[in-house]
Amino acid sequence: MPNKIVFICGSPGAGKSTILGMLSKQKKKYRVLNVGTLMTDLATKKGIVKDRDDLRFLPGPTLSGIQAKVFDKISAMNGTIILDTHATVEQNGRYLPGISIENVKHLHRLVGFAYIDSLTSDIEKRRKSDRTRRRENERPELIDVQRLINVSILSTCATYLNLPLFVVFNEQGKLNQSVKMLRTHLEKLYGA
Repeated sequence: MPNKIVFICGSPGAGKSTILGMLSKQKKKYRVLNVGTLMTDLATKKGIVKDRDDLRFLPGPTLSGIQAKVFDKISAMNGTIILDTHATVEQNGRYLPGISIENVKHLHRLVGFAYIDSLTSDIEKRRKSDRTRRRENERPELIDVQRLINVSILSTCATYLNLPLFVVFNEQGKLNQSVKMLRTHLEKLYGA
């Protein structure tokens, strides 16, 4: 069966990975792939980085080349694929595109985008409690800037490729509703 791919993005702390984790437990038909993990695996095998957070500090062309190779690999896979990724990668106040139109062209059968969002205060709390990642000390207004940039990048990609963009708002304490809303959007995108 040929693949169909959906990009799902969100600012770090919006709850994207949590929602996708619940969704994958409920619906085994979706294959959830974390782009950052795939890029880290490739870059560590080549000796370019030691861990995932090192990716943010690679030169743009190197990062883009790694992403293009990962996207080529994903395009060769079968099934209904969800790409868990970021629209931007923040590096001390500099925002690098996590998705570029040039690299998105490497994904055959891309059918749409979804953006997971949340209140700034919820994102801030989640980021502070996440001890698994190295994060800069971020103020709420910087979180808002990144959210605006993220939606702008996704909107640009969706418009350029003439694909739909859905937004799921992940309100604190309403995780099941967020998962249900995303599942509804995915069914539309995959034609299921």
